[in-house]
Amino acid sequence: MKYFETLPKVSTIDYSGNKILMTNLMVRSEIVPSLLKNPLLFYSYNIKDGDSPEIIATKYYDDSYRYWIVLFANQIIDPEWDWPMNSALFGNYIFEKYKAEYAKDYDVPVNSVTPSQVIPFVQAQTQNYVKSVTTIDNTSGKSNTINYFIDYIAYSLVDEGTLVRNFPTGQQVTQITTKYIETYYDYEERLNEARRSIFLVNAKYVSEFELQFYNLMKM
Repeated sequence: MKYFETLPKVSTIDYSGNKILMTNLMVRSEIVPSLLKNPLLFYSYNIKDGDSPEIIATKYYDDSYRYWIVLFANQIIDPEWDWPMNSALFGNYIFEKYKAEYAKDYDVPVNSVTPSQVIPFVQAQTQNYVKSVTTIDNTSGKSNTINYFIDYIAYSLVDEGTLVRNFPTGQQVTQITTKYIETYYDYEERLNEARRSIFLVNAKYVSEFELQFYNLMKM
């Protein structure tokens, strides 16, 4: 089933006064968030370099036209920007985004700037000061890390180290505090890598998924 064939039609008048039927591209729907946590309906997938929605749809659903299901399940509206970039695209993106800033800092013409200048520049510029706190339950072995974005003054006051806490219940928790600087490059890479984790509709239910979506769009 092709995505645009499922969308409802709307009647309008063109510039010549003729009545025409158009596809309503503005209609939106989404999956109930709690359903994404159901392992019987959805499973997680990590996008690899070279993957595209069409490739993933072919791989898991034997139909490249089901690419829209991959996008829809993750509410991806703009695949160009919401899909993770491969290394070549990422490098070009960094160059295009930061070359003007490099030119301004070094007082050189923008058209003279090269990628070999911009990449090291971006890797040396500070985007965020980060305080990272990892809490480990020594009984279960489970751990949780929270990163706090702070200013330079707070960053300079962070005490790095390991603290072990014992509770009356017998539980023992280890807390590890570290700090680090996130560069422009690290920041952009973090955002790009975060896009790799997506959900896929279980292939067993994909036909039913299509039918329900079709009926919803026709309501």
